[in-house]
Amino acid sequence: MQPHRFLLISQHPALAELVGDALGQELRITFANSSAEAVNLLRKQDCEAVLLDARSFHDCSEIRTEWDGPIVLLVPRGAKHTVLSGYDGGADAHVPIPCDARELLARVKSVMRRTGSD
Repeated sequence: MQPHRFLLISQHPALAELVGDALGQELRITFANSSAEAVNLLRKQDCEAVLLDARSFHDCSEIRTEWDGPIVLLVPRGAKHTVLSGYDGGADAHVPIPCDARELLARVKSVMRRTGSD
Protein backbone atom coordinates (compact mmCIF):
# COMPACT_ATOMS: atom_id res chain seq x y z
CA MET A 1 0.00 0.00 0.00
CA GLN A 2 1.33 3.43 -0.99
CA PRO A 3 1.69 5.99 1.81
CA HIS A 4 -0.70 8.92 1.72
CA ARG A 5 0.81 12.13 0.33
CA PHE A 6 0.22 15.28 2.39
CA LEU A 7 1.51 18.81 2.22
CA LEU A 8 2.20 20.52 5.56
CA ILE A 9 2.37 24.30 5.50
CA SER A 10 4.08 25.45 8.66
CA GLN A 11 6.19 28.38 9.73
CA HIS A 12 7.02 26.46 12.89
CA PRO A 13 9.92 24.04 12.29
CA ALA A 14 9.30 22.11 15.52
CA LEU A 15 5.71 21.31 14.48
CA ALA A 16 6.84 20.22 11.04
CA GLU A 17 9.42 17.94 12.62
CA LEU A 18 6.92 16.57 15.14
CA VAL A 19 4.30 15.79 12.47
CA GLY A 20 6.94 14.31 10.19
CA ASP A 21 8.33 12.09 12.95
CA ALA A 22 4.91 11.01 14.20
CA LEU A 23 3.33 10.26 10.85
CA GLY A 24 6.30 9.49 8.65
CA GLN A 25 5.55 5.75 8.50
CA GLU A 26 1.98 6.25 7.29
CA LEU A 27 2.44 9.37 5.20
CA ARG A 28 4.75 10.95 2.72
CA ILE A 29 4.84 14.55 3.91
CA THR A 30 6.13 17.48 1.89
CA PHE A 31 6.79 20.71 3.76
CA ALA A 32 6.21 24.30 2.67
CA ASN A 33 6.89 27.53 4.56
CA SER A 34 4.42 29.76 2.71
CA SER A 35 1.30 29.67 0.57
CA ALA A 36 3.33 30.64 -2.50
CA GLU A 37 5.66 27.68 -2.00
CA ALA A 38 2.65 25.43 -1.28
CA VAL A 39 0.79 26.46 -4.44
CA ASN A 40 3.93 25.81 -6.47
CA LEU A 41 4.29 22.33 -4.93
CA LEU A 42 0.59 21.53 -5.43
CA ARG A 43 0.93 22.35 -9.12
CA LYS A 44 3.93 20.01 -9.50
CA GLN A 45 2.97 16.95 -7.48
CA ASP A 46 -0.05 14.96 -6.40
CA CYS A 47 -1.23 15.59 -2.88
CA GLU A 48 -4.16 14.07 -1.01
CA ALA A 49 -4.54 16.67 1.73
CA VAL A 50 -3.06 19.93 2.96
CA LEU A 51 -2.33 20.47 6.65
CA LEU A 52 -1.99 24.08 7.86
CA ASP A 53 -0.59 25.10 11.22
CA ALA A 54 -2.10 27.97 13.22
CA ARG A 55 0.55 30.41 12.04
CA SER A 56 -0.32 29.64 8.43
CA PHE A 57 -4.13 29.70 8.63
CA HIS A 58 -4.20 33.01 6.74
CA ASP A 59 -2.88 31.05 3.73
CA CYS A 60 -6.01 28.90 3.61
CA SER A 61 -8.00 31.10 1.21
CA GLU A 62 -5.06 31.38 -1.18
CA ILE A 63 -4.58 27.61 -1.16
CA ARG A 64 -8.32 27.09 -1.67
CA THR A 65 -8.39 29.28 -4.81
CA GLU A 66 -5.70 27.06 -6.36
CA TRP A 67 -6.64 23.61 -5.03
CA ASP A 68 -9.91 21.83 -4.23
CA GLY A 69 -8.69 18.95 -2.06
CA PRO A 70 -9.12 18.65 1.70
CA ILE A 71 -7.53 21.29 3.92
CA VAL A 72 -7.10 20.51 7.62
CA LEU A 73 -6.08 23.10 10.20
CA LEU A 74 -3.75 22.12 13.05
CA VAL A 75 -4.68 24.56 15.82
CA PRO A 76 -3.97 24.87 19.53
CA ARG A 77 -6.86 23.79 21.73
CA GLY A 78 -9.17 26.71 22.45
CA ALA A 79 -8.04 28.86 19.50
CA LYS A 80 -11.61 29.55 18.32
CA HIS A 81 -10.72 32.66 16.28
CA THR A 82 -8.13 30.73 14.30
CA VAL A 83 -10.56 27.87 13.69
CA LEU A 84 -13.34 30.20 12.53
CA SER A 85 -11.00 32.19 10.27
CA GLY A 86 -9.72 28.96 8.76
CA TYR A 87 -13.22 27.71 7.99
CA ASP A 88 -14.06 31.11 6.49
CA GLY A 89 -10.97 30.70 4.30
CA GLY A 90 -12.03 27.30 2.99
CA ALA A 91 -10.76 24.71 5.48
CA ASP A 92 -12.61 21.40 5.63
CA ALA A 93 -11.75 20.42 9.19
CA HIS A 94 -9.52 21.19 12.14
CA VAL A 95 -7.54 19.08 14.56
CA PRO A 96 -6.77 20.46 18.02
CA ILE A 97 -3.12 20.06 18.93
CA PRO A 98 -1.38 18.64 20.75
CA CYS A 99 -2.97 15.34 19.86
CA ASP A 100 -1.98 11.74 19.47
CA ALA A 101 -0.44 10.95 16.07
CA ARG A 102 -2.98 8.17 15.50
CA GLU A 103 -5.83 10.60 16.17
CA LEU A 104 -4.37 13.11 13.71
CA LEU A 105 -4.06 10.45 11.04
CA ALA A 106 -7.60 9.15 11.69
CA ARG A 107 -9.10 12.65 11.49
CA VAL A 108 -7.29 13.49 8.27
CA LYS A 109 -8.30 10.17 6.69
CA SER A 110 -11.90 10.86 7.73
CA VAL A 111 -11.84 14.22 5.95
CA MET A 112 -10.33 12.54 2.90
CA ARG A 113 -13.16 9.99 2.82
CA ARG A 114 -15.81 12.71 3.14
CA THR A 115 -14.26 14.79 0.37
CA GLY A 116 -13.66 11.82 -1.91
CA SER A 117 -9.88 12.09 -2.04
CA ASP A 118 -9.00 8.82 -0.32
